[in-house]
Amino acid sequence: YGDALAAFRKSLELDPDNPLTYYNLGLTLGKTGMIREAADVFSIALELKPDFKEAADKLKTTRSLLNSPSNQ
Repeated sequence: YGDALAAFRKSLELDPDNPLTYYNLGLTLGKTGMIREAADVFSIALELKPDFKEAADKLKTTRSLLNSPSNQ
């Protein structure tokens, strides 16, 4: 996942307004346990594309994980 994270971050340097790249970065961050960071990038994806249903769903899921009793 480390290589994927680096590739997505590099891609965002080249195209910082690409909601799909933020979404894929969020998925990868989630897989590596970086839930708070994943929520942040899902939020950015939604700012760039408000009707991005998949990003909205993942943001809801990550926020619920962050608010679960085990994470407080």
